[in-house]
Amino acid sequence: MPTPEIALTDGRDDANGGTDYVPPPAQPGTSDNPIGRFVLSADVTGATLDSVAVTVDGADAATDLSTLELWVPPAPTFVSGTAQPLDLSQPDTLVTFEGLGVPIPIEGTYLFVLADLNPEAGGTVEAALASEEALAFSGGALAVVNGQGTTTFTGARLAAEATPLPVELATFEAEPTSEAVQLRWQTAAETGNARFEVQRASAGDAAGDAAGASTRTITWTTVGQRSGAGTTTEAQAYRFTDRDLPYAADSLRYRLRQVDVDGTAHLSDPIVVARGPATTKLLGTFPNPARSRATVRYAVEAPAEVDLALYDLLGRRVQTLVRQEQEGRHERRLDTSRLPSGTYFLRLQAGGTVKTQKLTVVR
Repeated sequence: MPTPEIALTDGRDDANGGTDYVPPPAQPGTSDNPIGRFVLSADVTGATLDSVAVTVDGADAATDLSTLELWVPPAPTFVSGTAQPLDLSQPDTLVTFEGLGVPIPIEGTYLFVLADLNPEAGGTVEAALASEEALAFSGGALAVVNGQGTTTFTGARLAAEATPLPVELATFEAEPTSEAVQLRWQTAAETGNARFEVQRASAGDAAGDAAGASTRTITWTTVGQRSGAGTTTEAQAYRFTDRDLPYAADSLRYRLRQVDVDGTAHLSDPIVVARGPATTKLLGTFPNPARSRATVRYAVEAPAEVDLALYDLLGRRVQTLVRQEQEGRHERRLDTSRLPSGTYFLRLQAGGTVKTQKLTVVR
């Protein structure tokens, strides 16, 4: 029986141009992301692939990739669950898959290089066959490389282009001021980045009544956005100032929703901003004058017994809003629908501190 001559296709060196295989978008924090493909075929039966060495470029193997795998699927397109895993290895700039024993039929065998990506993966990743020594066979020898009667090659690329990984976020921080929060973030590299959406969540008194009851909710809301830099390997810096803050929130959470040009979105880890009050204070009610209801905002610097009540001009208590131990920022609704027109005083006592504000009720 003649010795099989083996042809390598769909994996090319730079001199012969690039392969036409385009991997699907890779997702950080997921497994089985195809980053390259090559095809082996023999002119007669009897050959097997024993080992192959693959180089990885672009990504930081130590931080972006957790595992590299070699799979053989039944078709040119990789579908997880239908392919047979051959071997896996810890990522490095050069990875060797050994002990394969993959038959090389006349009609050809597709082999895929897959990567498991860490959640923080960014930039691009590209796989290649290092050289003719990257392929070891039993019962056959490499005779044709991409239609060329040659047995040598260098850096046979396994995809038409490097597989883009999402935006690599280097830093994300927030600094509270008296009436706003300043956010800053920086990227180390970006691939197809259309924009950043700044999202905020608060755990505060979403609704409170005169009895002091409140409902605490956490809901993410987009409060602004910044255009991305598209594709770049240079560091980019961004900033956003959130001025329309929910008063009653003693802490705020922020995260970034990064959106690619194809609409794919990725969420950053949230950061928490504490904004407790520096002093005890009673802000003016609004609206003032009030007809049926008004909103009261106040802050208590440290835990204290709080007494918040409304008095008329004769000093009579006409409504109690709060009587309990509290601290932090708070917002209450004051029902004025049953009060006669006139002037009233809102009085806040927290520990040894007393604050008052005048309120006018009109009909």
